[in-house]
Amino acid sequence: MIRQENSSSYQELNEDMECGPANSEPLDEVDQEDTSSTILPGIALYPGQAELLTCKHHFYDYIPPLVNPGQPGKIDCITQRINYTDPFTNTTKKHAVIVKGPQNVKKRELVFMQFHLNETDQDFSAIDYLLFSSFQEFLNSPNKSEFMKVCESSYSSWKFSGGFRTWVKMSLVKTKEENGLMAVEFRQEISVVNYIERRTKADTDQLFFVVFEWKDPFIQEVQDIVTANPWNMIALLCGIFLALFKAADFAKLSVKWMIKIRKRHLKRKTQALNHIS
Repeated sequence: MIRQENSSSYQELNEDMECGPANSEPLDEVDQEDTSSTILPGIALYPGQAELLTCKHHFYDYIPPLVNPGQPGKIDCITQRINYTDPFTNTTKKHAVIVKGPQNVKKRELVFMQFHLNETDQDFSAIDYLLFSSFQEFLNSPNKSEFMKVCESSYSSWKFSGGFRTWVKMSLVKTKEENGLMAVEFRQEISVVNYIERRTKADTDQLFFVVFEWKDPFIQEVQDIVTANPWNMIALLCGIFLALFKAADFAKLSVKWMIKIRKRHLKRKTQALNHIS
């Protein structure tokens, strides 16, 4: 089986991954400039006991300095809160905060979020998240809880820890399988920077910072081409037999060479003994 990989821009794949109908929620003014050439990912976060303090969209890889870290601020993102049952256990209730991801790739749009955890009895603290390919499909879904259960079953989840700013650069990979279906997955490059704590009263609480951004304006397309047929199997068997024949011939020559060396050694030893006598 041969795997071919191609890259194409978001604009070229816009027909395959439509952003949604005209009667959906209005986007920001900046987003409307580039709606026809970008896709709209969704970010599902599972904060647990942590609280979302701020969420903002920025551009050109610039994040302004923090103002009153640890205090509630503006949430300028489109968010929704969903409760659903864990698809793997069917008993655990999960609480997710769904956020519209970065859209304007040309202007290097990013989403910056800050979470606050007051106190915890756990030894380690982290917030889980997963990425899915279409936030607009989530908005249009009549059963959003079931939609998130399917997403959690289909996509991988990651974590970001408290006390750091985790910068996630996303890339999208579309794989065309043998049956003709298209599978979509996210790949990430993550960088972590330590947060310098300057607050005077920060003994028990913890802050989480996370940034989501597209890595580049391309989607990677992977297609599997099956090349297995009877002639390939015959060629493979011929190659195996040829390799075995070569190995046997090499072993035969090695044995002959070792016998020859042994005889030469015994001959020299006999000559040396005769000379001593």
